Amino acid sequence: MKKLFILYGAGNKGKTTTFNKLLEKINAKYLDKLVYFSRHSNNIDFIAVFQYENMRIGFYSSGDSEWEISHNLYELHHKQCDFIFGTSRTRGAGCEMLEKFATLFYGHSEENDVIEWFAKERATDEDNMKDEDNMKVTKTLFSAMEKLIK
Repeated sequence: MKKLFILYGAGNKGKTTTFNKLLEKINAKYLDKLVYFSRHSNNIDFIAVFQYENMRIGFYSSGDSEWEISHNLYELHHKQCDFIFGTSRTRGAGCEMLEKFATLFYGHSEENDVIEWFAKERATDEDNMKDEDNMKVTKTLFSAMEKLIK
């Protein structure tokens, strides 16, 4: 069953930072499974696809607007990803776009919920606290990804 794993939160909560940490962790263990990678011109955001046997898992880090989310979802769909990990702002049309995409391509409905949401709620001025939260969420997302391939 196809599924979306979405890290959501308000602006400047560290979603992109968390996804870059997640990419580092995945690359450390599964770099040989990387089949596609593109870094955004801002040198922060990215799209990546990993293939494990017959399964493709896509990742995107830029989810600030409906356009970015839509663009990333359709690019990863075009790359035939079975599972997609991405980001979205808490408010705005991005969440609606995710619901529409999941319904159209993954059979999402009330009875068949194919979106797993992960909250990114904490960002502080204290770097240690923020980094601790980013690492905790990174670990949770990494575990969700590893459950798919085991």
